[in-house]
Amino acid sequence: MENALQWNWQTAAFVLITLAWWLEFVLFPSPKGEDEGDGVRERRSFYQIMAAILVSVGLSIVSAFSGAGQVPAGWGGVIQNVGIAVYAAGLLLRYGSLYSLGQHFSRNVEAKQEQELISSGFYGRLRHPLYLGLFLLALGVPLFLTSAVGAAAAAVLVGGTLNRRMQLEEQLMEDVMGERYRSWKQQRYRFIPYLY
Repeated sequence: MENALQWNWQTAAFVLITLAWWLEFVLFPSPKGEDEGDGVRERRSFYQIMAAILVSVGLSIVSAFSGAGQVPAGWGGVIQNVGIAVYAAGLLLRYGSLYSLGQHFSRNVEAKQEQELISSGFYGRLRHPLYLGLFLLALGVPLFLTSAVGAAAAAVLVGGTLNRRMQLEEQLMEDVMGERYRSWKQQRYRFIPYLY
């Protein structure tokens, strides 16, 4: 944690990436009137994901300041650099995916019969690059803070809630769009290229 309290390139990068992540809510707000019109929606999973992120970040901060649950002493600098790389990759995936989605972006799970299925950018290879970016962002915080307990919480809590949301979204899309969605999803990995 000592490195996180010092002003160096890692701390500056962490602060800049964090500000850019928060800026997402300004640059890509939830569409106005998204609760209107036809289609099927679900929003509870958004709040579950946010709660999982807050718990993992909170545990990481407590771990960092208390010294409990930290990575072994000699590995801190390496883990912190890995954390910055993971954090930056998450932001890149997030913004790239948001750009590809454009007007189709929503923080809710939505499905409409005539909805366009995006196949450009990261969506050419992945079904859920937006969620992978969020997972990497959530994992990057505890890694930067060298919190083993926070990283474990992010992997289990954030990973688990995102996995449930992906399952929910895919089932909803299949129910509403049928074979068109099934065909689209068979051409892409769900979350991690070549693995899952």
